[in-house]
Amino acid sequence: MPQTFATLGLECDRERSPSHWSLVFLLKSLFDFYYYVQYRSTQALFVHKLLPFIIHGMKLNHITLVFTGPSKELEKPFLKSYFRKYLAQSIITHFVIIFSWLGSSILDIVLFPEIKPTLLTIRFVVLIVFVLGFILSFSSMFFKIWQALFTFFIVIAGMNFLAMIIITSQPLNYFYSFGVIVCMILGYILPQIRFITSLKSGWFLFISYEFVNVWLMKMPMTIFIASSYYLGGVNVLGMIISYIMEHNERKIFFQSYQIERANCDLADEIKGHKQTENKLIAALKQKEIYLKEMNHRVKNNLQVISSLLDMTCNHSKIPLVQKTLTGARTKIQAISSVHHQLYKNEDVRQIDMEKQIHDLYHNLSMVYASGCQIITEIKVYGVNLSLDQAMPCTLVVNELISNALEHAFVERTKGTFKIHMKQSDQMVYLNVRDDGIGLPIDLNMEKVESLGLKLVQILVTKQLKGQIQVTCARGTSFVIQFENWNH
Repeated sequence: MPQTFATLGLECDRERSPSHWSLVFLLKSLFDFYYYVQYRSTQALFVHKLLPFIIHGMKLNHITLVFTGPSKELEKPFLKSYFRKYLAQSIITHFVIIFSWLGSSILDIVLFPEIKPTLLTIRFVVLIVFVLGFILSFSSMFFKIWQALFTFFIVIAGMNFLAMIIITSQPLNYFYSFGVIVCMILGYILPQIRFITSLKSGWFLFISYEFVNVWLMKMPMTIFIASSYYLGGVNVLGMIISYIMEHNERKIFFQSYQIERANCDLADEIKGHKQTENKLIAALKQKEIYLKEMNHRVKNNLQVISSLLDMTCNHSKIPLVQKTLTGARTKIQAISSVHHQLYKNEDVRQIDMEKQIHDLYHNLSMVYASGCQIITEIKVYGVNLSLDQAMPCTLVVNELISNALEHAFVERTKGTFKIHMKQSDQMVYLNVRDDGIGLPIDLNMEKVESLGLKLVQILVTKQLKGQIQVTCARGTSFVIQFENWNH
C-alpha cells in the first residue's frame, strides 16, 4: 500500500530512493524560507518605503510610474539617465543569466539522465538567445530594446522551466517550480527593468504556470494551492520591490533635477550679482579717478594761490604784511599737501600722517630757515586718518611747527624739536614739543590772543572733537588727543 507524506501533500512511494525524498524536502524548505522573507520584507517595505512616497511637485501615474502633468517633460531624460546608470549592471546580469543557465543544465543531467538530450537541446536554444542578448548589450541600439529584451529573457526562461515541468516526471519535476520563482525574483530585481514591464512578464509566467499545472499536469489540489500561494506571494513581493525601486529612482532623478534647476537659477542669480558687482566696481574706480582728478585740480589751484601770496609777499616792504602773507601761504600749502597725497595714494579714503608730517616739516623748515641748528625727531606710529580729520590735524601740526620754528629758538644756535604721534585703541595722541624759550606759564588756550594758537584751539576742540593740554616748563609741549573716526 502506498503511503502519503501528509506534510507535503505528495503521494510518493516510500520505496523511492532517499535522494528523491531529500529533494522534495529541500523544495518545501526553500518555499518556507521564501515565504518568511516575503512576509518580513513586505512588512518593512510598507513601513519604510511606501509611506513617504509623496514628493512635492513630482507628478506620476501611480500605475505605470510615468511622469505626467508638469513633470511630463522629464520622462525621456529619466529613461536615458536610468539606462546609463544601470548599463553596467545589465551587462553583469547577462553574465549571471548565462552561467546560471549552464549550471542548471548540469542539474538536469543528474536528475533526468534518461531524457538528457531533450533537456540539453531546450537549454541550448535558450542559451543562444541569452548570448545574442549579451552581444546586443554592446551595440548602440541596446538603449531602445533593453527593457523588451530582458522581459523576453524572463518569459523565455520561465517558459523553459514550465516545459521542463511538462517533460519530466513527478515528483522531481516540481523542482522546476522553484526555477519559475527564481525567474520572477531575478526579473523583478536584478536587471532593473521598469515596474510595468516586469509586472507584465511576472503575471504572464504566473498565469502560464497555473494553466500548465491545472490543464496539462493535473496537479493534486493540495500541491496546486501551495505552489500557487508561494508563486503568487513571490510575484506580489517582486511587484512591490520593483515598484519601490523604480519610484525611488524617479524620486532621486526628480530631486536631482530640482537641485540642478535650483543650481542653474542660483548660477544665473550669482551671475547677475557678479555683473552688478562689476558695474559697481567700475563705477567706484571711475569715482576714484574723478576724486583723484579733483584733488589734483584743487592742489594746483591752491598752488596758484600760494604762488600769488608769495609774489605779493616779495613785493611788499611792510614786515607785518610779509609775516601775515607767509603764514597764510604756509596754511594753504599744508592744505595743498593733503590733496597732493590723496592724488598720489591708491586709497583716497585715508591719509598717511607719517608722510604728511615729514613733508610738512620739510617745507616749513625751508620757509622759516634760520641760523639755529635744530635737532628734529619725528616719530609717527602707523596713524592713518580720514580726509575729515587729516585736514584739521595737518593745519594744527602746521601751526605748531611754524610757531616753534619762528619763535622758539630766537637768538639760539641750537635746539631740539620733537613730534610724536601714535594710536592706542581708538584714540590718537599727538605730542609736539620743543626746548625753546617757551610760552607764558599762565597761558590759557581758551583765552589766548595769538591767531595761530586760537586756530589750533578751534581745530582741536571743534573739528577733531578732541582735547589739548599745554605745558610750558623747559620749553613748550602740546599734548593733543582725539578719536580716530576710521575705527
